[in-house]
Amino acid sequence: MQRKLTSLLVGLGLLGGTFLATAGTAQGHGYTDSPVSRQQLCGNGTVRGCGQIQWEPPSVEGPKGFPTRGPADGRICAGGNGRFSELDDPRGGAWPATALAAG
Repeated sequence: MQRKLTSLLVGLGLLGGTFLATAGTAQGHGYTDSPVSRQQLCGNGTVRGCGQIQWEPPSVEGPKGFPTRGPADGRICAGGNGRFSELDDPRGGAWPATALAAG
């Protein structure tokens, strides 16, 4: 009985150690598609005149450390990347919008 219990505990310890060793930090990039992002609106052709982002919508990435070290206000949509500055253009409020509700 004691041998079975010891084996079980060792097995669980190894399993837990393996899980912790393979668990990493979460990292991500890209854009949202629900609700649709400005990048996706340009990529799917809903909005025209978007510059380079229309061919590579998932390419907007801000610097690491956002929001503490992120792009300045007014440059957030392009991630502070001048190549995609068209995303920061307010277009007179003409970007298609999605109404969101809490919850």
